[in-house]
Amino acid sequence: MLTRKELRQIYDRVGTWQDAQSFYEAPAVDRLLDHGDFGRARSVVEIGCGTGALARQLLADRCPETTTYEAVELSPVMADLARRRLKPWKDRVRIRRTAGAPPIERPDASADRIVIAYVLDLMPKSEVRWLLREARRVLRPGGLLCTCGLAPGQNRLARIVEMLWRIVFAIRPSLVGGCRPLNVRPLLGSGWTVQHHDHVCAYGITSEVLVASPRRSSEPSSL
Repeated sequence: MLTRKELRQIYDRVGTWQDAQSFYEAPAVDRLLDHGDFGRARSVVEIGCGTGALARQLLADRCPETTTYEAVELSPVMADLARRRLKPWKDRVRIRRTAGAPPIERPDASADRIVIAYVLDLMPKSEVRWLLREARRVLRPGGLLCTCGLAPGQNRLARIVEMLWRIVFAIRPSLVGGCRPLNVRPLLGSGWTVQHHDHVCAYGITSEVLVASPRRSSEPSSL
């Protein structure tokens, strides 16, 4: 895995080119937006907002006009791009730089939605588990964790693409932005109820879409 410093350097260089990845990310993001019930979200927290493209969709089309949006972002270039893109909603938007270290700087039970799109696939599994625990702490009862990211292939073509991706990642991970296919659902732990889970394949690249809510103690695990 690349270090946080290496990731920051990559995404500072990439800048607006990050949006070029929408050819395979957009179908999964659309699926996530469809199942995230954002029309009832009063507060949204995004981990790794990139250029702010997903946030713009939320604020322009999906969320109520009073919804607040907060994001943390490792790359100062990306954070600046997101601020500019979200300027029409500046009174409701807060974007903070982060060093990527714990914890999520929010009180317990203070957010309705936590969005993590194409970020967990950059992180070691130990950090993914930590971030998911933090998400559970920060979400209000009835809140939703909404994630999507690269995943192992689900058909023959996708498995070939996955194999090639992993070869490049093993040789020089910076060429694939530090991302690798990852199954997130097994990393959730027992504290969640899965509301939606599926895979979307675009141009041979597979993405996992997962929506889950913090499980009440009386509920059985859905894992």
